[in-house]
Amino acid sequence: MDISEAWKNPKLADYYFGHNPANRFELTKGRDLIVEPAPASGPINFLAYPLLEMNGEVVKPETTFSFRRIGS
Repeated sequence: MDISEAWKNPKLADYYFGHNPANRFELTKGRDLIVEPAPASGPINFLAYPLLEMNGEVVKPETTFSFRRIGS
């Protein structure tokens, strides 16, 4: 959730704190994520993009993201 949402509509600040509206989804919760095997680059700050390491070096893979709405 972008903090600016609460600034745009102060009456909804309490709602936005800790909630995801229907058109949003949560990628991770928390910081400094610990995984096994541990990456050479250290704890993961947030997990929104793939993390790829080769021979202890971080490699940035080419990524694309998309979505489509399905009928309700």
